[in-house]
Amino acid sequence: MKKLLFVTAILTLLAAGCKQTSSSKADNNLERIASDQHLFVNPETIVSNSKPLNLKFTLKPTLPLTSPHLQVFSYETLKDEGFTIPLNKQPDGTYTGEFLTPQEWLSKPQRFNFELYEEETAHPLFQSDFAITDTLVTLPPDPGYEGLQTIAGIDSNHDGLRDDIERKIVFINPESDEMRRVLRAMFKVGEAIIENNPSSDLSNLKDTYFAFDKCYVYLLRKESGSGVGYYLLEQLLKNTSERAKRYTDAGLDDSKSPRIYTDSNINSQSCSQPLVNGKY
Repeated sequence: MKKLLFVTAILTLLAAGCKQTSSSKADNNLERIASDQHLFVNPETIVSNSKPLNLKFTLKPTLPLTSPHLQVFSYETLKDEGFTIPLNKQPDGTYTGEFLTPQEWLSKPQRFNFELYEEETAHPLFQSDFAITDTLVTLPPDPGYEGLQTIAGIDSNHDGLRDDIERKIVFINPESDEMRRVLRAMFKVGEAIIENNPSSDLSNLKDTYFAFDKCYVYLLRKESGSGVGYYLLEQLLKNTSERAKRYTDAGLDDSKSPRIYTDSNINSQSCSQPLVNGKY
């Protein structure tokens, strides 16, 4: 039952996080609630084989709560990990809690989800991810609703990639720095296409985007991975009405893209060509 709740919660969150913006004030207020982060975990990432550490949680509720707690789910197994983390109300109205990471979690890269519950009732908009990564990672802050207000979004660390996409790449691929580098490079180009369309010739950018895409498919096949991560990033890339329109008009959607790959054209050379200054 809780496995079903977890899957339902993830789908609900994706629908909220990837929906397109509306012009009405009421819808904008609802979108702000859905897009802004309300449950924070610190730290958000840790390198595998580290020593156990205390995760600290802060919840900023937008609904009345009586006896809130967090439950922990594994993205690897889609199962409840069996932990209940109580949250205590503070004088400023926030709720806080702590949780010591089990030693067995730290043995390999993987990610977990913490979700707000009251009794058996889940609140899927109030959740946060925690990733155990193969290499040290520093995440920018979640841009929330403000990241939806312009085509370019927010890039607080000035690395050329929107903060929301940079964060999602880590959480969907905690196990492979190589795959994260390919995705970062690919979605930087994807952002450039959206930002420059329709004012520029996009042919070179599109060639580069699909070259990275081909490399990503090769890495997925090599690692026997799932392509669901790409789908989530693609939805995030075009998560407002204007971004989605520019994405489609540029021919990046599946109906117009050259993403027809066979075993003969996906091989070890797929990631070896010079894509951006000879590296990614």
